[in-house]
Amino acid sequence: MKPQAKGIFGLIIVIALVGLSLIDGSSMTGASQWLPFLGRFHPVVLHLPIGLFAGAVLLELIGFVRPMSRKRENVQILLNFSFITAVFASLFGIFLSWEGGYEAEAVNFHKWAGVIATGIFYLLSYLNRRIQITEAVFSPSYAVVMLAAVVAITIAGHEGGSLTHGSDYLTKYFPFGQEEEEVLVADLATTPVFESHILPVLQDYCVQCHGPEKIKGDLRLDSFAGIMAGGAGGPAIEPGDSEMSFLIETLHFPIDDEEHMPPEGKPQPNDEIIALLEWWVDQGASETATIDELTITAAVASHFEEREVLVVRAREEIEPILQTLSENPNFQINFIANDEPTLDVRARNADEEDLQALLAIKENIIRLDLAGAPITNEALDIVGQMTNLTRLHLENTDIDNSNTGSLSSLYQLEYLNLYNTGISDDTLIHLKKLKNLRNLYLWQTDVSEEAVANLFEAINPEIEIAKLREKVNEIERDMDRLKVEIVTDIEEPVEMVEVVERVFDPSVTTISSIMEEIHKGDDSIANRTKRGEGTQEDFEILLERYEELLKLTPPRGGEANWHDSVTPLIIASKALIAGEEGAVDQYAEAVSCKMCHDRHK
Repeated sequence: MKPQAKGIFGLIIVIALVGLSLIDGSSMTGASQWLPFLGRFHPVVLHLPIGLFAGAVLLELIGFVRPMSRKRENVQILLNFSFITAVFASLFGIFLSWEGGYEAEAVNFHKWAGVIATGIFYLLSYLNRRIQITEAVFSPSYAVVMLAAVVAITIAGHEGGSLTHGSDYLTKYFPFGQEEEEVLVADLATTPVFESHILPVLQDYCVQCHGPEKIKGDLRLDSFAGIMAGGAGGPAIEPGDSEMSFLIETLHFPIDDEEHMPPEGKPQPNDEIIALLEWWVDQGASETATIDELTITAAVASHFEEREVLVVRAREEIEPILQTLSENPNFQINFIANDEPTLDVRARNADEEDLQALLAIKENIIRLDLAGAPITNEALDIVGQMTNLTRLHLENTDIDNSNTGSLSSLYQLEYLNLYNTGISDDTLIHLKKLKNLRNLYLWQTDVSEEAVANLFEAINPEIEIAKLREKVNEIERDMDRLKVEIVTDIEEPVEMVEVVERVFDPSVTTISSIMEEIHKGDDSIANRTKRGEGTQEDFEILLERYEELLKLTPPRGGEANWHDSVTPLIIASKALIAGEEGAVDQYAEAVSCKMCHDRHK
């Protein structure tokens, strides 16, 4: 193809991209699986034009420094391929935007920045060919357009990062021009539990895909209003009933299930966090209720332990103290990050007197390294006052069991190194209270294997007492609630036992009870069967339960839809019992929790 024809063809492609960017192709995406399939390749392809363009810029810089080495035909090759790969990246990005799930303004800004960058690559390729034809040494317009390409790529990259990781993805750690903010710890007694405990969990695990920039399934989980509004599939939660809340249910799906949330590959909440969310929903899912207004059950008692949490002081408040401490050669003190007031302190030559001086900034110290320091057990009284610590190094020191109880106040501690110290099993008893502890090093100590196992498995006695106390309170409340007194003039009153037998029949099953029995949990019969691990006994139980389901009436959706939902499960169960080929896949396809919930819950 002649250069002129190539130029016209490239211009037509750019115009076509602009045209595609102007239309709403969501209906086409729904009609064809090819468009969403290709759209998912956008994050794979988009790095190619950036790398190729960077190579072209590098060659131009080398040619500027050493003009004799400039080979403009090599630059032309890189620019041509930059344009070609940018066309595919933009095209796939347009397809991905049609799929929805992103905040419209943000995705449009990113889309147009990408299309403009593609157009600039085309223009650069054209200008570079003109330079080759005229054999010019320098072209100001070419240099300006190349600079514009850098700006366009930067803007497109920032917006793409914002869509995926949040609006402050590139600027979060910008070292200049940011005002230091004082970090305060809320008063948990007066702060709503939703604000102090629930919203932070959602921000950690859910908001990346269900926040202001990216709104998968039209569901936002960054605010109470968004949670209650629900999404395309209906309500996210049912206040007072975690078992019927789809948000909670998705947490229990097998991690490789497409309905499992967060998706596979994303950080996953542990069982304790899931129990906290379930508890909040069962308590009524209140936005304003505080700890005193809710019932703290055994399952969540550890989240509400009373502990001293120090308020972190602002940088400008502690900087004069740091200036004085910096004169001590035994200290090496650094801020954790440019925009944070928290500190990392290395004091490997410090003694008790030195540590006493650190108490002036104890609120801000979250990492303390005393490895090999000439300290004694008395120093642990000082360390125990630094209750914001998350990492503590005490390896190769002379401490023993006599004062390690002081460490039990470090509730936020995540890392503790006690290598080559004089501690033994008695110390591990104190460490049972450190519920956040994730890394503990005990090499060359006198701890026993049994004590280590007990530490690993044991439950904090205070929490166990709280659990038992809560169970007693629940029983007492139930007994008070069930007390009934009926006064009549009937000569032969009905025996209460007869009433109970008529009202409460434990043999009566419900849709919820069947679903909880066979579907709930990773090790449920349904999930074992989907993984190909089910037994003949499991298959017979499935058939029996699904036949019971067919006789029940769902809350909504009608009997005809209910029959259509349950019948494939019965057929698949019979195929499993008969050992038919492909029966496991047939069953996995028949189990559609989301479809069933959308129809009938």
